[in-house]
Amino acid sequence: IPRDAAMKIREKVLELEKYEDSEQILIRKKIFLEMENWLDRSDAEGILVKGKSPQIIKEAIQFRVETGVWRMIEYVIMPNHLHLFFAIENGNL
Repeated sequence: IPRDAAMKIREKVLELEKYEDSEQILIRKKIFLEMENWLDRSDAEGILVKGKSPQIIKEAIQFRVETGVWRMIEYVIMPNHLHLFFAIENGNL
């Protein structure tokens, strides 16, 4: 995601607390869609599924599970980004 677009997305995320929960959900969906659209247009197609990248990613995830940082629920390695669904076990990111 280009730096300027990422900064705008971050600003939207930081402003979420101003909204009611129901509005936050709609805004989060829009933010997610915007990020997905940028990633779909990326010219880095396939970078995370080529070579040793998938194995390195899996090992990094497993390390965090084994050290008690995350409780991994599910993940998907996409060609140019990741989807992680996890719970934080100790502390924060």
